Amino acid sequence: MEQHQKYLNGQLHINIRLKRKETILKDIICQVGRTGVITPMAILEPVKVAGSTISKTTLHNEDFIIEKGLKIGDHVIIKNKEMLYQKL
Repeated sequence: MEQHQKYLNGQLHINIRLKRKETILKDIICQVGRTGVITPMAILEPVKVAGSTISKTTLHNEDFIIEKGLKIGDHVIIKNKEMLYQKL
């Protein structure tokens, strides 16, 4: 399903497809960035989405985890949207 939308800056944004896969949240760890910012990371059961194997992802912050009610062992859905930007 393709959707076209014209932007004011002269770009055409095309959403090609949306892939969804279910996986299991195996663990939540904290990663420290080079500036000292702590970011929670989700360790997932590896799953292939649109040709890529996804095994971990960021969870933004602690409030995001609490808001979504994420717990180890939960089933989560991974979404991958392939996008193409063309300059007109």
